[in-house]
Amino acid sequence: MAWSQIDQTDYAAGFEAGYRAIKGTSVPLPVLPGQPGTHVYKTPFLMGVRKGLEKAGVEIDRVS
Repeated sequence: MAWSQIDQTDYAAGFEAGYRAIKGTSVPLPVLPGQPGTHVYKTPFLMGVRKGLEKAGVEIDRVS
């Protein structure tokens, strides 16, 4: 799938992608946390990926 084919406005899809990248598909998806503000040079989808990774236990650098 090309970058341009990903809906960059879909925070929930990003969250699921980030969470499942770490936890896999056999575990239930946790409750979707509220959408944070979108940082400069990021999209809601990418913010969802970050939040999903965090929820799965990955420590994300808070600077960027």
